[in-house]
Formats: sequence, structure tokens, C-alpha cells
Amino acid sequence: MEIKKLGKMKEFKTTVNFPLVQAPKEKEQVNWAFASFRVKKESPDAEFKEISTMLASKWKTVTAEEKKPYEEKYQAEKEAYLKIVGAEKRENEAMKLLEEEQKQRTTIELLEQYMQFKEETENDMKKKTKKEKDPLKPKHPVTAFFFVTGPRFSGDLLKDKK
Repeated sequence: MEIKKLGKMKEFKTTVNFPLVQAPKEKEQVNWAFASFRVKKESPDAEFKEISTMLASKWKTVTAEEKKPYEEKYQAEKEAYLKIVGAEKRENEAMKLLEEEQKQRTTIELLEQYMQFKEETENDMKKKTKKEKDPLKPKHPVTAFFFVTGPRFSGDLLKDKK
């Protein structure tokens, strides 16, 4: 549908032609098949309502033996129509099931991708949450000697460096 909309725009030219899908021809009613051609010959300008009333009145006057060939023709057309419609319904149901299955597959794939992404981010967070060592922290604890003499020497050392 979107391709058709884009095709109407001047910038986008489609090269794909969509075939016109024709619906199956519906079965013809028995009484209509009986005399529609006769009524059309008698009055070609008659409207549908007029033709229908004429056919109904004629059909009521016809005997069962005269109706039989038309009813047989009707049954044959009905069976052919039902076969076509039944096949189309099965195809439509199969397509719906296929589309549903594809949607489920894509949903599962997206869910798996999300779970993988979530695991990766959790692993990254675990790695980052490790305690980072302070570079100014001494490697060993201060001994008693440096504890007592530390402040005295630190001031003298600073004076010597200047």
C-alpha cells in the first residue's frame, strides 16, 4: 500500500505493476438463469427491479420438470464456486498463520537481542563496579617511625626542593 502512495509522488517512480485481482464470479441464482436472457430481449431498457419481478412471476408458473435443468446447472455452478471460495479461504488462513508465525519469530529474535544486550550491560556494570585503586594511596601501611617523624620531615623536604 505504501508503495502505491509513494508511486503517486513525482520523485518516486515504481517499476512494479500490481496485477488486478479479480474476485471469483458468484454463483447465479436458479430463477435468474431461467429466464434472464428472455426478459432482457423483451425489454432491454428495464431496470433490475422490473426484471426481478417479471422473473419471479414466470418462475412461479414453471413446472418442476422444466425447472430441473436450471437447478442442475445452478448446483454445478454452486459446487464450482464453493470449491474456489474454499480454496481461497484456506489460502487466506494459511497466509494469516504464516504471518502470525513470522511475527512470533521476529518477536522472539527481538527478545533474544534485548536479553543479550541486557546481559552485556550488566556484565559491563559489574566490571565497572570493581573498586578502583586510588593512585595516591600508599602501597604499604605507614610504620611507627614514619608515623612519628613524617610531619617533621615532610616540611623540611619541601623547603629543600624550593
